[in-house]
Amino acid sequence: MTHCTIPHPHRRAPSRPRPWRPLVAGATIFLLLLLSGCAGMAPAPPADAPLLEEARELASAGEYEAAARRYLQAAGETRGAPRAQLQLEALDLLSREAAGKEAWQQAQALAAELAGQELRGRDRGRLALMQARLALHQGDPETALERLPPEPGELDAALLQQVMEIRGRARWALDQWTGAVADLAAAAAAGDDAQRRSRVEALWTRLSEAPDQVLEGLAREDLPPDAKGWVRLARLARDPAPRPRDLEEWRRSHPGHPAHPRITQRLTERWEQARRSPGRVAVLLPLSGPLATAGRAIQEGITAAYFDLPPDRRPRLEFHDTTGDAARAQEHYRAAVQGGAQWVIGPLTRAAVEELAAEEELSVPTLALNQIPGDGPFPEDLYQFGLNPEDEARQVAERAILDGLQQAVILAPDTALGVRLQRAFEARFSALAGVVREVGYYPATATDFEALIKDTLHIRPPPEDPTSEDDETGEEEEAPRYREDVDLIFLAASPQQARLIRPQLRYHHAGSLPVMATSHIYTAQPDPSMDEDLGGILFADIPWVLEEANPRPELRRRLDERGSEAAHRLPRLVALGFDALHLLPRLGELARGDGAGYEGLTGRLHLDGRGRVLRTLNWARFMDGRPQLLRGGTVAPLPLDAP
Repeated sequence: MTHCTIPHPHRRAPSRPRPWRPLVAGATIFLLLLLSGCAGMAPAPPADAPLLEEARELASAGEYEAAARRYLQAAGETRGAPRAQLQLEALDLLSREAAGKEAWQQAQALAAELAGQELRGRDRGRLALMQARLALHQGDPETALERLPPEPGELDAALLQQVMEIRGRARWALDQWTGAVADLAAAAAAGDDAQRRSRVEALWTRLSEAPDQVLEGLAREDLPPDAKGWVRLARLARDPAPRPRDLEEWRRSHPGHPAHPRITQRLTERWEQARRSPGRVAVLLPLSGPLATAGRAIQEGITAAYFDLPPDRRPRLEFHDTTGDAARAQEHYRAAVQGGAQWVIGPLTRAAVEELAAEEELSVPTLALNQIPGDGPFPEDLYQFGLNPEDEARQVAERAILDGLQQAVILAPDTALGVRLQRAFEARFSALAGVVREVGYYPATATDFEALIKDTLHIRPPPEDPTSEDDETGEEEEAPRYREDVDLIFLAASPQQARLIRPQLRYHHAGSLPVMATSHIYTAQPDPSMDEDLGGILFADIPWVLEEANPRPELRRRLDERGSEAAHRLPRLVALGFDALHLLPRLGELARGDGAGYEGLTGRLHLDGRGRVLRTLNWARFMDGRPQLLRGGTVAPLPLDAP
């Protein structure tokens, strides 16, 4: 079989070749197998009937750990093959994605116990499948592929669906795009209604987030019909000027496709709404005064978005200079509406947004360029979109927990921003069962962080020569150590501060501690010579400023070459303005809350139930002075009220 590797356009080439062309025939055979019937999971063997009934009811209610305990209790009263089957039922529940990290740890121990038993046929295949599932949870797709059942002929259709789904997810994580799409498309066409719906949404989300170059490469591949239909539909969804007849042609070419009607109806509604773009848009920005630089950068982004639209969908833009005076926010707003504005973008400052939010209702839909804390209530037509630092700090906390890091120290400047970042991270981290052991504040003008590092990490003063021998005993002296109850440093710092702090952490032998940060650590312009000292730091940022993640690199180059000094200095605000104009016709679709999102320059954008735009950030790590996009480099923000 011929293998061809197409490198991911946003990542370095892998250290070893990965197959681009999958075993497409395997997906086709799988579909044929499914036509013969989709048998469910085998019924549990005879045991304590009330106990098993209770286990099934708990599982149906999503109480996976409680249900697993019932199965294990029944297994304790059973011997032989039936015992193993009951343990497998428990393992199936504990290894599910929704079960959570603690359940996965129990599942690992149970899987190890079952691996020591002589399982046969279907039971052996189920164990291998769940071991692969657990490997995926641990972020190890290569092991997941190795764990998958080697003899699929021993599995029924229901298990084959799961094999295909897990294999597709693992291949996607390894950039084996063609094989992944073939597998995931096959799985999305099978199962009961709930399974198909879940798999359809998961595949559509992956394709929606895939870079353009990946979709273009997939379009050239010899894929099974359903997979080819998915790729073509994903490319249609990105057309800046879609035509209804293109979607109708797709429907005729792919009758009975799993994306119809759920995804196709969603696209139809999105396009209809986009064609009803507002005719007149007033933009309230500080174009003079102390915030003029920020206002001009956003203005350039909005103007770039205007020319990015097809001519027949360009609204009439009217810019109003607010000078940054929050006290006059309502006055500027009324003037814009009285001037005929059908939509308003702005104002920019939090204080000005608070002034508008105090109104019982707004005259026209308004997309504010900042977000205010609290749960409202807010006027119905007020949407809030901003680059809030608290959002980034919360996502760092979520990423840390997902990575298994649960004990942190925080290093932050003693400024208003530093306190905001520290409080947001600590609140979210604690809500997710993390523990902040200590907070160390440093002066914003500091250049020597030795005392800060020693105090927060409880580091003993290093000896003059850590490798020297003790004169009396002849034994090597112990090198300094940091506290053992910490597995993470959350660093709130500017690029200049971080370039000093990171080397001093290494000097004090704390360089092995993971360090996570917000976007404030990166200037948004590659500077390998200056950022070399940031090596290893993991941070969250918007795709626009990460070379490997930017969906519009040609636009960035054009603006860098022709744009103003404001746009060059504040590229994140340019991206905010660009996304703001493109969001206007999509807000209705996003407000429905059916999982729809918009792939913007500031991240993947969603709306919460209060009209606030949530951003899914990208993750990068400094390597050789440059940010390197991480594989699986996005982590969606969890609900703020998640346990």
